[in-house]
Amino acid sequence: VLFDAIILPHGKGAVEALKVNGYALEFIRDAYRHGKPILYNDDSKALLVAAGISEDLFDEGVVYLKDTTETALAPWRKALVTRRFHQREAAPPRI
Repeated sequence: VLFDAIILPHGKGAVEALKVNGYALEFIRDAYRHGKPILYNDDSKALLVAAGISEDLFDEGVVYLKDTTETALAPWRKALVTRRFHQREAAPPRI
């Protein structure tokens, strides 16, 4: 994955369109497998589930954003500084 992190979109229309796009779901899986930080919100959690990333696989690099206050953004900044979450790497991949 050539990106350092991904931010999943909000909005039901965008999420519904991406949930049926195999390329988008594989991109999300690849980002997860490569230990990249992932930011999601209430709407885009469905993309994680559709990609096979269930809540029991979430770690500190899969960050929920409820609003854009400084307090809410702190875990995302921490995930970006960490850069990779190597505990996700497994052979074979868990997802």
